[in-house]
Amino acid sequence: PLIGNALTIELENSESSEVNIQIFDLTGRLVFTQTEQLISGKIILNLANISNGTFLVRVNDGTKIYDSKIIK
Repeated sequence: PLIGNALTIELENSESSEVNIQIFDLTGRLVFTQTEQLISGKIILNLANISNGTFLVRVNDGTKIYDSKIIK
């Protein structure tokens, strides 16, 4: 979920300790990318530098790709 500027990503069943997160605007332009360590199945990202709007979030844990939509 996105609360304020904090996006929490939870991957309960991931076998990876490192994930790549990409956020795209609705035109397909990459607006954010970051590689993070997965700690207790959870990552919290600060999205303060991203403008308001609707975005597609792609999380790749090396074995699976998860896509979701967020509205900021």
